[in-house]
Amino acid sequence: MDRLAHYRLPITNAPRVGALRAIVDRNGEMYLDGQRVEQAVPTGAFLVLTLRDTAVRYVLAAEFDALRAAAAARRKRPSRRPDRD
Repeated sequence: MDRLAHYRLPITNAPRVGALRAIVDRNGEMYLDGQRVEQAVPTGAFLVLTLRDTAVRYVLAAEFDALRAAAAARRKRPSRRPDRD
């Protein structure tokens, strides 16, 4: 479980509102505070995320991408089973 900061408006001097609990499931779907992200629209340095309950959250695109990349790296761990000859 990771945290993702969200902001009031998608502008450079926007105040940070809080942090969202972010989870990426094994299928690569992103959930914020238990709600699945339905849509991610880029607006400059920010992403406008629409959640399943139609709530809208503004997050930094770089933080969102880093979170997804870290989750993908965790999913691609090498197998613990030795190869059989």
